[in-house]
Amino acid sequence: SKDSSNRDGLESMPQWELGSAIINAASFSYSYKPENLLIDFNMGMWWTTGKYNQHNGYAEDVGAKNAGQYFHTYDDDRKGINLTNTSSLSNTPVNLTYGIEITTQKIRPLNKRYQSIWTPQATYPGDELLSAARNAQGIGKALFFNTEYDGDRFHALVGWRGHTFEINDKNQNHKIKYQERNDIF
Repeated sequence: SKDSSNRDGLESMPQWELGSAIINAASFSYSYKPENLLIDFNMGMWWTTGKYNQHNGYAEDVGAKNAGQYFHTYDDDRKGINLTNTSSLSNTPVNLTYGIEITTQKIRPLNKRYQSIWTPQATYPGDELLSAARNAQGIGKALFFNTEYDGDRFHALVGWRGHTFEINDKNQNHKIKYQERNDIF
C-alpha cells in the first residue's frame, strides 16, 4: 500500500496489493465424419486449473495491514466433456444436432482464516473459521437437441436444452441441487 496522502497533503485512496492468477488449460477434440448423412460426430474434452491470490471481503490474515487481511488464495479446477452428433435428412435442408455435456468443478482454499482477537498491543488470530474461499465440488449435466432448417429463402433454428447442477459445499456441509431447467429457443 502506498501513502494515503498526495503531495498537497490531501487524503487519497491507497492502492492495495494486486491479485494474481496462474491458469493452465488443455483440450482435446475428436471428429468422426464417415460418408454417411446421419453421422457427423464430435467429442471435446477440456481441463483448466487456476491458482488465485485475490482480495475479497473476508479477513484471512488478522494481523496484516492495509487490506492485506483480505488477501486469500484458492485453487479452481474444471473439467468437461461434450459429445455431439449432427444428422442431415437426405434431400432436405434439415439438420438435427443432439448431444450431452458434463462438467465438474472443484474449488479449494489454500490458506486458513482465523477469528480476530483485538488487544491494545496487537491483533492475534483466535479460533479457526471457515475459509473466505469456497470449498466445494460441483457437477453439471446437460442434454440438448437442435433442429436447423437452411432453405433458399429463410433460415430457422429451434432447440431444447435441459441442464442441472449439483454442489457439495464443504463450508456449509450440505449438498445443493439446482432444479433442472429446460430452455427452448
